[in-house]
Amino acid sequence: MKTLCVVRRRRHSWILYAKNLSIALLLLLFSSISISSAHAAEKFFKMSLSELLDTEVTSVSKTSESRHDAAAAIYVITQADIQRSAANSIPDLLRTVPGINVARIDSNKWSITARGFGGAFANKLLVLIDGRSVYTPYFSGVYWDMRDAMLEDVDRIEIIRGPGGALWGANAVNGVINIVTKKVSDTQGGLLSVGAGNEEQAFGSLRYGWSNVDEDTFYRIYTKVVSRDTGGEIGSNGQGDDDWVSGRLGFRMDKTLANNDTLTIQGDYFDNQSDSTLGLSDFGTMIPFLMTDEIDSRGWNILGRWNRQLSDDSSIQLQGFWDYYEREDAIHGEKRHTWDLEFQHSFKPDERNQIVWGVGYRGTESDHHNTVYLGVEPTSLSQSIFNVFLQDQIEITDTLKLTLGTKVEHNGYTGIEIQPNIRVAWTPTEKYTFWASVSRAVRTPNESENYLSPLANITSSGIIAFVYGDRDAKSEELISVEGGFRATLSEKTALDVSVFHNNYDNLRSAVVDDTITPPVPTLVYRLVNTGKAKLYGLEAVLDWKTSSRLTAQFVYSYVEAHFNDAALGQDQYTPEQQFSLKSYISISENVELDATLRYVDRISGIGVDDYFTGDIRLAWTPKEDLSLELIGRDLFGPSHEEYVETIVPYISTEVERGIFAKVTWKF
Repeated sequence: MKTLCVVRRRRHSWILYAKNLSIALLLLLFSSISISSAHAAEKFFKMSLSELLDTEVTSVSKTSESRHDAAAAIYVITQADIQRSAANSIPDLLRTVPGINVARIDSNKWSITARGFGGAFANKLLVLIDGRSVYTPYFSGVYWDMRDAMLEDVDRIEIIRGPGGALWGANAVNGVINIVTKKVSDTQGGLLSVGAGNEEQAFGSLRYGWSNVDEDTFYRIYTKVVSRDTGGEIGSNGQGDDDWVSGRLGFRMDKTLANNDTLTIQGDYFDNQSDSTLGLSDFGTMIPFLMTDEIDSRGWNILGRWNRQLSDDSSIQLQGFWDYYEREDAIHGEKRHTWDLEFQHSFKPDERNQIVWGVGYRGTESDHHNTVYLGVEPTSLSQSIFNVFLQDQIEITDTLKLTLGTKVEHNGYTGIEIQPNIRVAWTPTEKYTFWASVSRAVRTPNESENYLSPLANITSSGIIAFVYGDRDAKSEELISVEGGFRATLSEKTALDVSVFHNNYDNLRSAVVDDTITPPVPTLVYRLVNTGKAKLYGLEAVLDWKTSSRLTAQFVYSYVEAHFNDAALGQDQYTPEQQFSLKSYISISENVELDATLRYVDRISGIGVDDYFTGDIRLAWTPKEDLSLELIGRDLFGPSHEEYVETIVPYISTEVERGIFAKVTWKF
């Protein structure tokens, strides 16, 4: 018989006002409806298909290059994609990216991964915000609720499927997500965006940008608040409790200095309170019960970046950041400081070579609050990571480019790690690019794998299992072979296809350890690195621009996984097939209708059925700089299940149909 235990902690008063503040701003905005507005996507629809696809990217080589010519499986979510999406968060924006699987666990937690290996603590995807890594060394993953962003200030999101370790280092194993915000000069004036609905109960963003008299220094400040409703049913357990209230604010300054120098300083502060339903067991009686817990998290970061253009073909960059967060829930608490400093130099020694090299240092210190359910020992940990990288992009002919690169890192767990890659791109004509690559990448051990204490345990289906860390943990290794082509088939259609074969070794796994007597009669496991896997798959994107009023995109992804018996059933966590179809329709000069259809295959290992769902967005711009939107999400049913967490005690909730209205005013 399951019981319910509710744990409540202090809510921060300014977050409690988020919902009321958003509603008040919404009423204020409607009272000011006489302000002018412009058609949001006019520029987008006037662009040709080749212009839409030929976006400049920096994530593949750390230098600016055309996406069409890049020797990697890269996809870009542009400003127009963000503006015309029904999404209201970064995870939802990623749902239609080829090779990326996004599954909502509850209203404030997601499983987000590239090319397999999903889960609440997916650990093979590196996420950057303006060059600042936001993964946590506690589990090598991302707390997505702590990394919310003001979407109106995002310039683009560059997504690399496949290894990026040669430039970005450890943990860029299956992919890299690089979120790039707009220059301050592009966000002058004010912007207010507010909305409300049944799931997205209330949200609001306010930003203002200005410059000094000489216009060599630009400033921006912003704030964002979100209140999200409790999710759907949790099967026979009844209603899940997972509502989420979040507030954040930040600033950015871009300054032009003498000697062609530029300086950027930016920072953010956030404060979150979210609920989760946990499935735990009592140590004394072994009786399982449900517990509603509040997760409190807050933190800040500051980043500085200095660029100098030495010549037309040479530049240097120095970037540093300091990131702090603290997070507390019923099973674990953590406080963490991270410092990072990186120097990069890009130059062309001759007409055929483009060299990028750099050195970097990262330090992290953490303090952990152990509970009876989860802990690490010792509770205070620190680590230093040093790295150097070198890449040479060689123009063998006018149509053939060869890229050789490697990153060498030293960490305190496994010592020196070398991550090389070889990439080649052949562009016989402006319409076609063929590319291939071979890479090695590693995921270094994290704090939980090394230091899980003897009293640590994970609860699954009401059964207590004690799990011990391994001080001799190894890095998980990947050897990846990739290839693909991009083709502009006509003035109206373009195709992008990628294939890959990934070979993994030393995957984290667990074995029964009968040498230890636990405090209560149950199983005892020790983490080891005996897992192996082979994954291969295909990703395809078909773009179709029929006219100045209609643009459509079809995305298909396939991945097949083969794991050995020691790999902890990690093949359970990813659907085999996914596809999406989205369309942008300009009905008239000031009315837009955008729709997305998505299919996600069943995840048989965790009992999640396949599902179809769809989103729709209707926007009206009655005046210049004013946009009114009505958005429906997950419209094909009252609710559906996307994920069931089996390793940690989070109880998944169903995704419910949501409808909300949104108003954006630029002033």
